[in-house]
Amino acid sequence: MPVQKKKLKVSPNPWTYIDHRGRPAGHVKVEQPNHGFDPRSVGARIADDPECISKAQKGVPLAQDIHDVEFEYSKEPVEVPNTDYYRRCVISGDLIAADRESFVAAGGRPKDFEAHQKHIEDKKAEAIAAFDIANGEGAFKALAAELA
Repeated sequence: MPVQKKKLKVSPNPWTYIDHRGRPAGHVKVEQPNHGFDPRSVGARIADDPECISKAQKGVPLAQDIHDVEFEYSKEPVEVPNTDYYRRCVISGDLIAADRESFVAAGGRPKDFEAHQKHIEDKKAEAIAAFDIANGEGAFKALAAELA
């Protein structure tokens, strides 16, 4: 009988991408064996937009509509299986390990855990820079001020 691996406790990093409206839109899709399709995201869900929810429930890919999808993020960490897919997401910063045990189980070095926790701020800065490159210097700041 194979040994069961400890599950990873993670939170999504919403700042891996900023949509055209300046909203955090980063999300990690639920792992699908055999390249199946599942519209769910780890620790995130589509905000109550009836059209997008209807498409997702029917299995229609949202790739073309991704710019007009707003995500709601879990306030609490979620558990995911300890698979290569999720370990890579933790190490890349697309998912943030909720505790040192999960970070180490994903392949991180214990001494790097605090730096890993900074990934959200690092990814936010990178996403803002990418947004400004695509939309003009200072675009994110101007949009944030306009929405405030």
